Amino acid sequence: MKLLALSHLILSGSKSVGDLAGILGVSNTYASQLSTALVDAGFVVKERKGKKVLVHPNMESPFVQNLSKFTVMVGAYPPYTPTDFLEPESKRKVIWQLKDDDITIDELRTRTGYSRTAIYDALRPFTKVGLVSISRGKKKVYSMNKSLPLAELLLQLIEFFESDIDLRPLLERISSDEKVIALSVFGSQITGKRDRLSDVDALAIVKSPGDRNIAERYEHTRLQLNIYSRKGIIQLIKREPWFLKLALEGRILKGSDFLEGLEKLSIIVDLTENIAEIKRILEVLDRPPDSKKARIMMYCIRTAVAMKLFVDGRLSQEGFINELSRRYPEFESYRGYIEGSKINKRTIRKSKDKILEDLENVEKKEEKER
Repeated sequence: MKLLALSHLILSGSKSVGDLAGILGVSNTYASQLSTALVDAGFVVKERKGKKVLVHPNMESPFVQNLSKFTVMVGAYPPYTPTDFLEPESKRKVIWQLKDDDITIDELRTRTGYSRTAIYDALRPFTKVGLVSISRGKKKVYSMNKSLPLAELLLQLIEFFESDIDLRPLLERISSDEKVIALSVFGSQITGKRDRLSDVDALAIVKSPGDRNIAERYEHTRLQLNIYSRKGIIQLIKREPWFLKLALEGRILKGSDFLEGLEKLSIIVDLTENIAEIKRILEVLDRPPDSKKARIMMYCIRTAVAMKLFVDGRLSQEGFINELSRRYPEFESYRGYIEGSKINKRTIRKSKDKILEDLENVEKKEEKER
């Protein structure tokens, strides 16, 4: 029902809650609840005009942008509407299995847990418009026709629901924020090495330094949201060039052109200052409280690993995560310290020794290059 309501708003531009209730054939109370849920997700914006409260689609949202394009394209395939391809959930689950593989009905049953009848019903609209084809022969194989423009948009929309990235609804809200130019998720979330305790590492670029205060709106215990302004991200790249490489190898949810443009900047990298900063931080590590101390250690470990792989020419998403878990198996324990566990001084000391060793290797590598 949320998708149906959003589709109507995309076609009409804006509606009062009462008008939306009439179109959907539901009560004003239910229409109000739907509107609130869509506002909370970042898909819809509410505004008061006189005595009326109007709702209209948030065109800053990548999901709404894609749904808007999809709605127009689906208009060429009457009598279908966007919801015929996106609801119920079984349609999304089944078609998502075809994004990378050609699959038999038995394989679809195994992967989705649905009956043959449910799978046939889910595939019907896709086969009718040519999005899915069925091979001839006794053992029929289902495949997706990715050459159709409709296919790319469809997968982008379904990816929102079926994505393996945690906190996806929250990330959608961030990307829908008009102050956000670009957003990328990287780290364990996209390498298959995540677990239920893993942080979601994300890079957000905002229009101006003052817009960095949006962090307060999207605070979450498992979200590591790195926010920079246009100028700030350039300064960061000068100091920590590996950060951009990890972000570009991540899942870019908004502003791919902007982020890829940054990669073309010609920047001379000098790691001396960064190494000195990490050493200074470690020297005064006894002062902060345990929860802050744990965050500092996580930052220093990540930086040391990324820097080392960067100068060795081995930096990649997969390599970074593997090296982090291999070299610093105690890394995960720092999250427990953040959440209130008593910090283990022995663990801190062991991590500090390895960080300093990694920094020394970076310095030696830098000296050879000069």
